[in-house]
Amino acid sequence: AQIVESTSIPVWANGDIVDVASARSMLEVTKCYGLMIGRGALGNVNLFREINNLPLLDELYIIKRHLELAKIYSQSSELSTVHKLRRHLLAYNFGRREDILKAETFADLERTML
Repeated sequence: AQIVESTSIPVWANGDIVDVASARSMLEVTKCYGLMIGRGALGNVNLFREINNLPLLDELYIIKRHLELAKIYSQSSELSTVHKLRRHLLAYNFGRREDILKAETFADLERTML
């Protein structure tokens, strides 16, 4: 709060924001202008919606959309993209860990999502 009060520049806070309670606490303690959320959002597709009190989205829909966008926009090979996606899909923690780790193609990942 001391930094915020000592400057006219908007100050943003980050670190250990993993849920609504930690977001509110950060805002109250620091009196910051806003929050930056990084690792706390990995695997928690609804974190931003929860913080902003918006309706939650279906996690499986988000996972499938993540895969779809990776197929469209990735500039890497399919194998490289799938390997990167595996890390993110594991963070969603919806089970099927073994199937995700074995995936080598988009089709493998899509079958895992069924």
